[in-house]
Amino acid sequence: MAQSALVVLVPEVQTLVGDLRERHDPSAAEGVPPHITVLYPFVPPEDINDAVLDGLRCVLRDVPAFSFRLSRIGRFPDALYLAPDPADPFIRLTQCIARRFPEHPPYEGLHDTICPHLTIARGSEALDAIETVLAHRLHHHGSPDLLCSSLALIDNRSGRWKPSARWTFDALGTGRIH
Repeated sequence: MAQSALVVLVPEVQTLVGDLRERHDPSAAEGVPPHITVLYPFVPPEDINDAVLDGLRCVLRDVPAFSFRLSRIGRFPDALYLAPDPADPFIRLTQCIARRFPEHPPYEGLHDTICPHLTIARGSEALDAIETVLAHRLHHHGSPDLLCSSLALIDNRSGRWKPSARWTFDALGTGRIH
């Protein structure tokens, strides 16, 4: 079944983690670029209509752009990720959209907390070794200063994940997330 997600694309880290994601994150092989998930799963692609897009536009119209870094490595039991700092703007963004679309809670409501992250590896038995490589890269190359200035709607109805819509945030940072 086709799915959709709302994500913050982070192409700036492709040179830092792209090869690791290609080998160790199955979603990369399905066309998902480096990203921080805001809401997954979202509305099924076949149900995305003007009302859904207008609802998103309404929620996102006053969202300010914000700076962040990906300098901390984190772990879930079966995954390795980079955590955004600060995490709060991502959490608030997820909460705002989830309030507007309560029938689509983050990760189907399976988790009590929202933990923004950029997945590097999933399900690999070599997470310790991958973490060592990633830590070495972060130490030698550092984490770039990043700007969250847009949100993308991606879906896999074609068999690969591709962007289908994008919203740009207030570049002046004067908006508020409600």
